[in-house]
Amino acid sequence: MKKLLLSGAVLSMLVATPALAQGSLKDVVRSEIESKKIELKDAQEKIRATVAKSKEEASTTKKELKDERKEAKDFRSDIAKMRASVASKVFTATIGRLEKLTTRIESRMAKLDASGATTTDAKAFVAIAKQNIADAKTHIATMQAIDISLTSTSTAKVNFDKIKAEAKAAKELLVKAKQNLQKAVNSLAKWEKDHRDKTATSTKSEVN
Repeated sequence: MKKLLLSGAVLSMLVATPALAQGSLKDVVRSEIESKKIELKDAQEKIRATVAKSKEEASTTKKELKDERKEAKDFRSDIAKMRASVASKVFTATIGRLEKLTTRIESRMAKLDASGATTTDAKAFVAIAKQNIADAKTHIATMQAIDISLTSTSTAKVNFDKIKAEAKAAKELLVKAKQNLQKAVNSLAKWEKDHRDKTATSTKSEVN
């Protein structure tokens, strides 16, 4: 009887063991699944954080690049304005010297006219020089009125080209003005030389 009871107990344990083992396996699997879910969630959060950081860095970089471009554009605009300002000052100084020279030549012509000299050619050259200077002033004023702000690349290029064209025209006219004033001086000098030679010849003849 005891042997039968013992065998029944052992049988019961043997039958129950697979059931217990099965239950433990489910718990292990469930635990592992939960653990994997947590790991996956953590990984997703890290990915989202990385993406967000990348976007933020990209946005910062984009802003920095935009700021740098603006600084470069402002710098180029400042350089352009400085060059235009220097050109204007050079032109103004040149015109001032030419006008002073014109005044001295006109004063010399007036004295020669009073002495009976012929200054027709010199006066013509001076008149042309004055017109050259007046035309140069017009080009300079036009150049100074051109907007050189770098609002856009295409507009800036067009305006820079206009400034160069106006500056070139003004320079050429001022060169011509100087040449014409020099011709006036040469004309007056020639008349004075011829007059001295005639006077000397006349004086020599009278002496002889």
